[in-house]
Amino acid sequence: MISLESHKNSLLARGMAANLDDAKQAYGIAMHPWVQANINKWLGVNPAHELAPVFRILRHNLYDVLTGSLDYFLNTLNPNLRLRHQVQLFSPAENKLILGVFGYKKFRDNSLSEQWAASIGVRTCVYCNASYALKLGKSHRSKLKFTIDHFLPESRYPHLCLSFFNMVSCCSNCNTTKSSRTPIYPFRYYPFDKALDDFAVFRVDRSSVLEFLVSGDENKLNLGLELRPDVNPITYLPTLEEYDAFFDVRGLYALLRSRLLL
Repeated sequence: MISLESHKNSLLARGMAANLDDAKQAYGIAMHPWVQANINKWLGVNPAHELAPVFRILRHNLYDVLTGSLDYFLNTLNPNLRLRHQVQLFSPAENKLILGVFGYKKFRDNSLSEQWAASIGVRTCVYCNASYALKLGKSHRSKLKFTIDHFLPESRYPHLCLSFFNMVSCCSNCNTTKSSRTPIYPFRYYPFDKALDDFAVFRVDRSSVLEFLVSGDENKLNLGLELRPDVNPITYLPTLEEYDAFFDVRGLYALLRSRLLL
């Protein structure tokens, strides 16, 4: 068997590197006044709305909402909002309202999201490491823009739509495959902590490479996704299976197998 090297998103995989910590702080400083102004404006018009208490809690903890860890969101913030993980936190109408007040669409349509992507420094998808984390914009001035996945989906956690550590730069395929499914807590994987190539590796059988080179038929390539030899299989085999169920990385690499040899 021969190993297939992939593009490493080492910045995310190694989590709180000094430059990532600096990027988080810069993001919080830039975003805080903008989101706070949005919340203040909405509360000024809707002081008695049933979601007003939620927005007041979010405003009071806004810097942490924008820059906190997932553990903070699930173990501190959500209990303060009297929310629980793995349930429908808000109605669809409430989700739309919260996303609008936070200004997520405006964030995606202006340079703020580009600055976020540049600060992380990731160009390939952090989930599959196989595709660029870019898509073509829809405006008449179409340009490449980063695809953003919310690790905790915005359909359940709209109040985390602009949270630095809940936004993940990924490819459109992985974003669509994961969709609004929520990973099981405590998380077996998380891009800011551990990447796919930290515990798994794709391998292709040497004899199948020779068959492919002779025949030109990429279906001859025998490609497999395996645990790395230096990880504990008891711990990481369930992680690998859950990961593949979420992102179908085996299927994706099967489609790209001939390119992986280039």
